[in-house]
Amino acid sequence: MTTIKVSAQTRDRLKKLADEDHLTMDAELAQALDKAEEARFWAGSEQADRRPVVIVSGPLHLALPHAVAFVVPVTSRDRGLRHQVPITSQSSGLSKLPSFSRPEDARAVAYQRLDRRLGAVTPDELAAVRRILRAFLDV
Repeated sequence: MTTIKVSAQTRDRLKKLADEDHLTMDAELAQALDKAEEARFWAGSEQADRRPVVIVSGPLHLALPHAVAFVVPVTSRDRGLRHQVPITSQSSGLSKLPSFSRPEDARAVAYQRLDRRLGAVTPDELAAVRRILRAFLDV
């Protein structure tokens, strides 16, 4: 068993969700992690067109009842920018490989703007995108 430190507010929110679902807090957290794993790569709408995105929200954020996810858009155009992480995995479901993340365009989007699941980026690709975001945000 591993212990993780969370704020009292986060613990209380997790407890409330667990109570509503008639689950233990451990089971509720596991369910949130499962949702996060399933929700790694989706196609969403951008203006009149669709653009694939990588969902970078953590499992606790995805478990909140606000129906919003943090996403990073993906493009097939290689601009030669070091911060645009290449997505090369077949599991991504992208039609053009490699494609490239655009962390400079990260944003929060409502779940209803996410159209359908395309696939999943690899854990290394996700970690690389998150590493760039942390650098951008200086956190």
